[in-house]
Amino acid sequence: ELFLQSKQTLSLQVYFSVRVVFLIAFALIVSKIKVSREKLAWLLAILGGIQSIIAVIQFYTQKSIGLYLLGESHLSPEALGVAKIVSHGTTLIRGYGTFPHANLLSAFLVVALLFNIYLLIKSYQIPRGRNRLIALYVLLLINTFGLFLTFSRGGILAFGVAMAVITAYFLINKQFTKIYHVVIPVALAIGVSIAILAPYLSTRTTISDTATKERLFYSEIGKNMIQDQPFTGLGPGTSVLHMKQYSPTELKPWEVQPIHNYYLIVWAEWGMGAIFLLILIIYPIFALFKRNIDEWQLVLLAAGIAFLALSLLDHYFYTIWPTQLLLWLIVGLILKSLFYMKQD
Repeated sequence: ELFLQSKQTLSLQVYFSVRVVFLIAFALIVSKIKVSREKLAWLLAILGGIQSIIAVIQFYTQKSIGLYLLGESHLSPEALGVAKIVSHGTTLIRGYGTFPHANLLSAFLVVALLFNIYLLIKSYQIPRGRNRLIALYVLLLINTFGLFLTFSRGGILAFGVAMAVITAYFLINKQFTKIYHVVIPVALAIGVSIAILAPYLSTRTTISDTATKERLFYSEIGKNMIQDQPFTGLGPGTSVLHMKQYSPTELKPWEVQPIHNYYLIVWAEWGMGAIFLLILIIYPIFALFKRNIDEWQLVLLAAGIAFLALSLLDHYFYTIWPTQLLLWLIVGLILKSLFYMKQD
């Protein structure tokens, strides 16, 4: 299908296709790497904590803190293109960490929190000291607060979905002590975060704001693209170039953005080839739907379902490297848990 598209954009399509191939290869490499689950979980939980602390400083000072070599964006309430909220007439930047956008940080913190939860579960199964538990609960609070500082409704909703999966599994299997040790502390961390940030979070409780309307608008453009080229698609990486063509209204330059829905943008660009790509992502996740899975598989299942939910709301798992890698990292770890059970 790639070579059925316009030759004018062929180089872009080849580049984008190669990126996708590299991501699939990355997942396969991850599925075969021998690494301690616990060390990986600690690494991501701690990195989440560091990112959350950076987000706290950014929000408190309302500017970037100078970590540009690590990828931090230039942040200011007056800067164009910076994600902001407006609270009581005051414009405030959202927490970015060192990610290109606050929404990307929220996706990373969802994963960090889930691995944090895995470590808590394991710590109660195999007691390893009070200091370890204290550190994990502190990380849980920091990462939860960092997630709320992104003010990403999608990220917060995705974490809620992940916690619903985990809670349902505990209830179905009558593992009530895990609810006490894990679910209740998460609920408390969420409550503390909401209590502290309540004056600012109130601006994100509506679904009739501009951001929501823009998502629906871009989805309509995506549907127009699919209706026009349902089988071959417009070509990998090219949908943004056709936004004005398929828009029912004239778009200003800053309104030309990707379709904010992973499934729609993949179909619009790849046509029927999207089925193959989506199967590679969705099938491993649903292969984990079993009554008896271990804690590692449970958090991977929760992360996978959270990402499937997030994919309905944004494009960054398809268009931006950090979250592309994050998605395929989870896919790779799920594949590893399915086919290489003797790793640890």
